[in-house]
Amino acid sequence: NSTIWKIGGFWTSILGFICLWVGIFVSHQLDGDQHWDCGDRIDKSTRSRVTTFSTLFERLSKNTMAYWTDSDLDRFTEPLLTFKLFITLLLFIELNIIMAPEQSILTAAEVISMNGGKYPYKKKHVYAWAKLLMPHLSKVNVAEWVQLLQQIRSVLLCSWFLFLLVPKRHCYLGGICYTVGAIAYAYLGCIGLQYNLAHSTQGKTKRVRQ
Repeated sequence: NSTIWKIGGFWTSILGFICLWVGIFVSHQLDGDQHWDCGDRIDKSTRSRVTTFSTLFERLSKNTMAYWTDSDLDRFTEPLLTFKLFITLLLFIELNIIMAPEQSILTAAEVISMNGGKYPYKKKHVYAWAKLLMPHLSKVNVAEWVQLLQQIRSVLLCSWFLFLLVPKRHCYLGGICYTVGAIAYAYLGCIGLQYNLAHSTQGKTKRVRQ
């Protein structure tokens, strides 16, 4: 956790919230009266344009409600903003290991290092993704693989932070940033989770005869 960008997982997760907030502010400046989606842009007369940071903070409650819902307050109408909030919270949970004792996907590099370059025990009916995605892993080159996985984690974080920063009018650029991060997330997950296929709190249960 402390090895992530040398500032630790907590401050890295806070950076995610900053990126989300800056992205909201920039998008509001560019398209403050339009919906947060990539389809047809719909005017929304009830939204007021925020011109300064001070006004944004003063009217935080009102602006958040206006962005989050429609005028009737009966349904979510901002799928892009909702998804960005989901990514921000996902990174916060992963970077702070809140899912413990379950394994964090972002700790794949540390898991490989702790296992000394050994492949996970092969289970029946489970494909050996780790062996496929990390060919020729051994004690000799484990340091190289750990460094590579750390770089992939950095690519994931940078891509998703850019996704949070990209204004809503540049949906295609945001989509590319998200896709790159999602591929990196899936890659780390397919490797790291192979070392812990059972739930940590349920993996060792005793059979009870009736």
